[in-house]
Amino acid sequence: MYLAPDHVHALNNLVWLLATCPQTDLQDPERALTLAGRAVVLAPQSPFVLDTYAEALFLNHRIDEALAAAKKALELSRDRRDYYQDQVRRFQEYL
Repeated sequence: MYLAPDHVHALNNLVWLLATCPQTDLQDPERALTLAGRAVVLAPQSPFVLDTYAEALFLNHRIDEALAAAKKALELSRDRRDYYQDQVRRFQEYL
């Protein structure tokens, strides 16, 4: 991230890794949320960025906000709508 701190795809991939990595010692939900927020500022209409942001919110126990971000991702998506709908349902289960 030092070479291209505003590269949305790289930033989004780093956030996803920090949020969901199976190797738990690499997970850092708080940092993931901070970086995800930056990615949303850079690409506020990107479904995949909003989805990653929703995941980071969810992992930080901010379920209402996660659901709102997931719904926005679904609204903006043109493909992978089944995936985004599943994310909305998943977050709704925790309300």
